[in-house]
Amino acid sequence: MSTRLALLSNNNNEVFAKEEDNKDVFDFNKNDVAIEKEKSQDVIEGTELQNITDTTPSEVVPIDPSQQKISKKELENDEEYFKEILQYREDRFGTDKTEGANYVMLPFLKQDLTKENIVDDYLDHYRFITSNETDVVSELDWLKSIKKKEELALQNAKNAKVKDKQDIFIREAKKFSEMRIRASKLYSKTSRLAEIYDSKRYEGMSVYEKVTDVIDTVGGHIATQISSPLSIVSVGAGKYVAKELAKKTGIGKISQILIAAATTAPIDATQAGVVDVLAQGAEIEMGIRKDYDAKRTAQVAGVSAVVSGGFSGIGQRLALRKGDGLTKEGIQESLKKVKAKQQKLARQKIKDLGGTAKEFSDSFAKDIENTFGKKAVKKSKGKVVGIDTEVIKQAGREKLEALDKAGYQVEIIEPSMNLNTFERVLAGVSELFERGRSNTDEFLNIDDGIMRTLGMDKDAYIKAGKAELDNLFRPLGKNELISERVFEIIMNDKGFINKNLPMEILAKYGVTNKDFSAMMLSEYSRAGKKLSTLSQLPRKLAQANRLKTADEVAEEKAQIAVDNRFKELYYRFENIRRGTLVSGIATAQRNALAQFPRAGIDSLIYTLESVLNPNKKFSIRGSMSQLKYTFTNVDDAVLISNALLDNFDVAKAKMWNNYSEVGHRLQKKSPNQDAISRVAGVTVTGKKTKAPQALDQRQGVTDSVLDKWESLIHHFNVFNRFQESLFRRGAFVSSVEKQLINKYGKDVNLVNLMDEGTFLKYIDEDMMAKGVDDALNFTYASQPKFVPFQELNKIFTKYLTIFAPFPRFMFKAMEMAYNYNVTGAITGAYRTMAQAVQKGGFKKVDDGAYKQLAEGIVGSTVLMPLGYVLRDPENGIAGSEWYKLRDNKGNEFDARVYGPILTPYLLFAEIMHRAERGIPTVGIRDFWQGISGANFRSFSSFDRTLEEFFNLAQSGDARARDSFFGGLGRTLGEAWSGYGQFFLQFSDMSLDSDRRRDYKENPIYKDIFDGKLDSIETSVFGKPIKIGQSLDAFLKEFSLPIKRRIDAFTDNPDKPFGRDPRITDIPERVLPFMKVLFGATLNRTPPKYIMELSEMGFGYEAFMAKTSMADINRLANKNTAFMLQEEMTYYLDTLKRDDSYKTDGVFDKGKALGVVDSYIKSIKKQSLAEAKAEINKEDELLGMLIKYKSINPAAKRSAEKLYKSRKEKELNVSDYEIDFYNYNELFQLFKEASKIRSEGDLKRKFLPNKQKEVFR
Repeated sequence: MSTRLALLSNNNNEVFAKEEDNKDVFDFNKNDVAIEKEKSQDVIEGTELQNITDTTPSEVVPIDPSQQKISKKELENDEEYFKEILQYREDRFGTDKTEGANYVMLPFLKQDLTKENIVDDYLDHYRFITSNETDVVSELDWLKSIKKKEELALQNAKNAKVKDKQDIFIREAKKFSEMRIRASKLYSKTSRLAEIYDSKRYEGMSVYEKVTDVIDTVGGHIATQISSPLSIVSVGAGKYVAKELAKKTGIGKISQILIAAATTAPIDATQAGVVDVLAQGAEIEMGIRKDYDAKRTAQVAGVSAVVSGGFSGIGQRLALRKGDGLTKEGIQESLKKVKAKQQKLARQKIKDLGGTAKEFSDSFAKDIENTFGKKAVKKSKGKVVGIDTEVIKQAGREKLEALDKAGYQVEIIEPSMNLNTFERVLAGVSELFERGRSNTDEFLNIDDGIMRTLGMDKDAYIKAGKAELDNLFRPLGKNELISERVFEIIMNDKGFINKNLPMEILAKYGVTNKDFSAMMLSEYSRAGKKLSTLSQLPRKLAQANRLKTADEVAEEKAQIAVDNRFKELYYRFENIRRGTLVSGIATAQRNALAQFPRAGIDSLIYTLESVLNPNKKFSIRGSMSQLKYTFTNVDDAVLISNALLDNFDVAKAKMWNNYSEVGHRLQKKSPNQDAISRVAGVTVTGKKTKAPQALDQRQGVTDSVLDKWESLIHHFNVFNRFQESLFRRGAFVSSVEKQLINKYGKDVNLVNLMDEGTFLKYIDEDMMAKGVDDALNFTYASQPKFVPFQELNKIFTKYLTIFAPFPRFMFKAMEMAYNYNVTGAITGAYRTMAQAVQKGGFKKVDDGAYKQLAEGIVGSTVLMPLGYVLRDPENGIAGSEWYKLRDNKGNEFDARVYGPILTPYLLFAEIMHRAERGIPTVGIRDFWQGISGANFRSFSSFDRTLEEFFNLAQSGDARARDSFFGGLGRTLGEAWSGYGQFFLQFSDMSLDSDRRRDYKENPIYKDIFDGKLDSIETSVFGKPIKIGQSLDAFLKEFSLPIKRRIDAFTDNPDKPFGRDPRITDIPERVLPFMKVLFGATLNRTPPKYIMELSEMGFGYEAFMAKTSMADINRLANKNTAFMLQEEMTYYLDTLKRDDSYKTDGVFDKGKALGVVDSYIKSIKKQSLAEAKAEINKEDELLGMLIKYKSINPAAKRSAEKLYKSRKEKELNVSDYEIDFYNYNELFQLFKEASKIRSEGDLKRKFLPNKQKEVFR
């Protein structure tokens, strides 16, 4: 039997040869163990290492300004330049050298791998890193990052205790040094390319090539500018400033042009200056510039100011040529003129009707006095000569508030009336009765369906109808009020009256529901007589005016119906937290970016819907209206929406009452009036306010503080409210325009109607109601339509917002994932066909069925293929997890933040790709997050806490107890940290990437009461717990999320860096300010072998250590990363060459899945054992692990298989787990692997035809 000392020596072949036939490979002498432990210690402390005296990073050579310019052909024919670009792409972006270049605007499409394409690709990159601030910042950050890595690698090599590790670190430092040198060489060489106006550039080119190069160069420079954030700001700034000054000072067009140019020039000059400063910083990092050149920056900024100012002035001139377009003043003036005409028409009608009008005038005046008081009406000689608007408003508020407190669900807006309104309503009502009395036939509704329902023939029906109409238009009784009679006419449900005609007569005088509702308030005041039936008002006067749906009210009541003060305060605090969660700029940005593609998708859906639905009219204007009013004609959308909503108060209240899912805490049973007053800018007492007030007037310091806090959160949410308003207005105005086209034809133009002031003639309450509904639905602010989701939403809203802060959004996202999919297409088709058969034709099918069909078709043909392309590993866009995408700049980001327009389709695409590759599908947790859009951090925290709760219920031991209370503290800590979200976001303003630190600590808890409470018997699930220790676990974990966010400002050096088990570098948050610009956090793209493993279904969690000890996990993750880097590429290449893992000659990832999984688990076990050995200072075990890891992967895997097989036979078990932390077991593995390695080395000395003979 050999000794371990012999096995660890350089020549082990003889030992293995002697032991080849010895089956008892597990038998060894105890003295050998002691010898090997001593030798292992020597490996750690006694090895002579390479002397490293200089840890200064590499330096590179500056650009030589005397070098001559070169042509593009010279670059294309330079073989070394071509190869350097290929390697640079791999260094910088992780792009394989065999991949072709990307198209600039379509990165998922690849060009052929030719020198011309690769050189053009790098020239595009060069333009961006010298002209676009985000790209140059990214390049500078990357250069700084590899410089830091080079410095760290050299320092690690100097501090290494093992030569093998020292060599690894030296190689790492050299790799990073070469990256910097390569980047500087490419940058220097490219800077010598002659400019577009220099003939040197075009030497050797054909005419076609010259033209193509000019187009490509100019197009590239345009692309750099239009994608520049500062350029985007400057585009609208000049126009806005000039327009506002013109509005306030009346300056002429020439002045506006000059002001636009003067405004834009400094912004673009600043942008150019910033880019040049950053570019010079990158040159300094590359070593091709020594000092900053302020003169160069000044020249660049000056040229940019002149050019951009000129272009801005030209653009403003062209814009002014188009005319002023819609203005608020213009709309108001046109509307004023129209109302004046209507009032003139009304006065003439009143005069013509004489006594009839006097009858209704007296009744109407009496009605107003009874409702609002005697002071509301001003009379002279028995004639109404004035209406006191302020008296009516104040009295109306008091009456509405009284009804509200009485528990009635009143849905009438704040009453507003003046003499103009009085006369128009009076004329309309007077004409209604005059015509009704003189010509009953025109009001008679002849309907065969109603005749059959009533069982009447036509003659009997006409006779009964005329009798009913005569009764409705009878003279007013002695004490009967006009509002009461009009109410009776509109509420008549016998079917005899054509109800469209009364509304047409009122519309003739411009009487809107806003005007009419003031009159109707008297009916509410007689609650005992009429209130029970008012809720049954038909669509014309009720449904169109609802502030909230029944489900919205139910959701609100879920939080209103509290039975004690504690719950009341809890709900207020929770709503403040939810409001704060969406107060960040990054949140507003990601919400806006997610809505951009949805606006396009919904435009496609409407186009298809208008083709499918026979009740709708297809038009390009209608199809493009949402894109127009959301992105190009934003000013028109604001003006039109404001003008419309100002004339339909109830629609306005509903539009903004549900501004976001987060609202103020409501204590009243019927909160509508306060919501309306809040929108109108007044409280229920008439006090002016700029910010939303608390919806119930409470007393006490606590309530006063909470009121102010709520108001502060409202202001913090300015960015999110702005973007939501942008998209909501666009959807609303678009919906109204589409309805106009469907009802009146393509010739009716909304902008023209607004300009003429005649829009109230065409737009009614139904249109406004649908417009608001469409706007709320587009911004996920409407209720779920699926009944179970409605019920679940109420439950979540009442009990679970701490874990799922925005349940309504979550359920709306799930509905969208269903509808914008094959499932929606199938359901929509079934509904359409079923209703067509049931109702007798496709024209009678509900609009909702056609819409769902269109949603399903577009989702299936656009969004699903998009997701499939984005998750295709061949296109260079798919990231390392199913929800991650690459930005083509060496980074990847979590795309889940962009919500239901993207996330579900990435999930479905991943499922399809995995099925094609023959690997397991995604897990339940991933599936849930993909279709729900739930906050994954909160959900994961809740999920873990729930799991720990069940563990406590089952075992009840100390470890389970501490784990549960710690998990509960962590979950609540995550929630509590949300209160600081607005201020914590400022840690994202950094321009430098930051290396992430790990704030997790070992779960070692103590009894904070020193056993003083042990006498108190407390139990969970019948098992005793220690209060002090459980409380310590709770408090430590509760503080962890808060500390992590606060320390992000300081980069606490006392905390260790986090470790990603997939990469050797310390994880970085790349350019944190990019999160503010684009809403997502950027991380470096993992190495190629990790991306390959990702294609096989191995995500981050497959590699991470999962012990309860944070320090062990960190070190184990680090060890895993280094082992993967050293071995995985080699191991995967070995598998790819093995025919047993191929299908039709191509490597089959599904076949290799099992062995790769086993190999990853083996690496994780070795890494974990090494981490434990290092932390516990078990040097002999650590030495043996290092020796074992030095053997090639194939030999180790073979050894582990053999050893595992033998142990299973020996112990008669089916799945033996190798313990790498066991020294004796590890030694046997080392012995087996060394033998296999030696045989392999010996085999490679012979030709294949000699190997069998030698080893027979």
